[in-house]
Amino acid sequence: MKLKKAHNVMDNLPVHHATVIQEAIEAVGAKVVFLPPYSPDLSPKVVFLPPCSPDLSPIELCWSKLKQLLWFG
Repeated sequence: MKLKKAHNVMDNLPVHHATVIQEAIEAVGAKVVFLPPYSPDLSPKVVFLPPCSPDLSPIELCWSKLKQLLWFG
């Protein structure tokens, strides 16, 4: 199966630069695109929230409810 206009965006982990990986991706018609090297000047500012703050992040409340359902039924 050949892919049309598919791009595989990868970070710069050394294993991603292996020839066999790039050839496998290109064999199905996708293009390999690497992210630029890390630069603190180009990275967005990261805001750190307290580890247990479901009231600050609605998705955290959702995940905690889902975990309760899965663990306790």
